[in-house]
Amino acid sequence: MPQIARSEILKAKRTAGFPDLTYDFDNDGVVSPREYVVGRRFDKNGDGRLEAGERKEALRALEEGYEESFVWGLDKSKPVKERRVLQVRGKVVDGDDFLPVSESYPRLLLSRNQPLITSLSELKIKRRKEIR
Repeated sequence: MPQIARSEILKAKRTAGFPDLTYDFDNDGVVSPREYVVGRRFDKNGDGRLEAGERKEALRALEEGYEESFVWGLDKSKPVKERRVLQVRGKVVDGDDFLPVSESYPRLLLSRNQPLITSLSELKIKRRKEIR
């Protein structure tokens, strides 16, 4: 078993927690959390760095709006019940708008039929008329 110098072990420990600078897409010298997430998605071989082809593909995807497919900033938002974000049937929805989920279900033939009575008050009126 080969001997490894203590300085090499310490250097490896220091650099192990930092992502490679090939993940830095805006060339500011710092890999932001967003850049890290995007870089990891395009790192096909999983070696922790982007090859030239992988980096070119990631830059092209970023120009086409790849970051828009993610929901960012949830870690900074307050835990409010109305601020619920879910992924349901492959659609990302928030607590206010569940309409995209309905688009993922197939249309049923019976769903075109409209009910005869649409509210409780209409039902009560109809039943009163039937009693008379």
